[in-house]
Amino acid sequence: MPSSRRTWSRAAFVGAVAGVAGLALAACSTDSQVSIGPAAGSGTGPAVSVPGGTAPGGSTPGGSAPGGTAPGGTASPKGTLSEATPTVGQCRGPLPSSILDAPTDPRPPVPCTGSHGSETFYVGTMDGGITTWPGNDSGGDLSRQVDEACTTRHDQYVGLTQQQADVIPPDRVQDFAYFVPTEADFAAGARWFRCDAVVQPVGSGEATTIAGTLKDVYAKPLPVGYRLCEGTLNRLAACNERHQIEYLASVQLPNLDEYPAQRGDAAVTNACRAPLLAALSLTSERSDLAFGYVLPGQDVWDAGFRAVTCVAGAADNAALDDTLFHIGPTRPLPLAPR
Repeated sequence: MPSSRRTWSRAAFVGAVAGVAGLALAACSTDSQVSIGPAAGSGTGPAVSVPGGTAPGGSTPGGSAPGGTAPGGTASPKGTLSEATPTVGQCRGPLPSSILDAPTDPRPPVPCTGSHGSETFYVGTMDGGITTWPGNDSGGDLSRQVDEACTTRHDQYVGLTQQQADVIPPDRVQDFAYFVPTEADFAAGARWFRCDAVVQPVGSGEATTIAGTLKDVYAKPLPVGYRLCEGTLNRLAACNERHQIEYLASVQLPNLDEYPAQRGDAAVTNACRAPLLAALSLTSERSDLAFGYVLPGQDVWDAGFRAVTCVAGAADNAALDDTLFHIGPTRPLPLAPR
């Protein structure tokens, strides 16, 4: 699915939310690929290699690896470059949504040991067939190259296995961002593109920062602030903010051809029950919790992404301000102050 942001999601069904079933409130539609979320880690910067020993800066189709020939890293006869070629392992400052909406990123590198909002895990060279500035590329040649070069490397960087990917719900770190040189630098010969691990902002005024590093963030449960919830008025929210429902699991429904009912579909409800109980550390439902689900848009469903996000919230629609993950049978609900 095309995205209004320059992010790439491994799970396109995350966007175009149709609704929530089984809860009194309804979920709103969200921009496609709006998965979001950060992670706790050590205070050191991100590692330059990914699990398995493969350098995330390995060669890409038609490109050179970081550490080899720097594409566009020096001035060309056509002009002077305003930005050096980025390198794997660089970090940049807090990440506002305006940066994700732009093809280029003016933030200079900052120490990864301090406050930062993105971590570069791959730098590649554009295919030779890209002869015009791809700043407005949407589903074009560069987008396809980014998908090939960065999607699997991003999963490796954050420590997301295929088994996890089939069951975890949308969060704030499942997407990565990619950037290209400015139009002037492209004209001067720069041909790099860079892929960054990020914590996606959920609000237009939010600038996200990373706690420690996103390297191998899925090795432990995500910090609450990286989990994805929906607030009042159907707004996406971090789960440490005021919210009404929490995304707790995903289920694949490849054999369900017909688009489900937006509320109370028996097949979807039954498919979500066990994953929700497991995520909540329950063996049976709690009377103070309500279960539901979020559907992808029908166009996404029809394109073959047969996955549903399973959610839970307070049975009386009370606002919460912490996660329900592993709440167990006796711990009180994390009710937000009135």
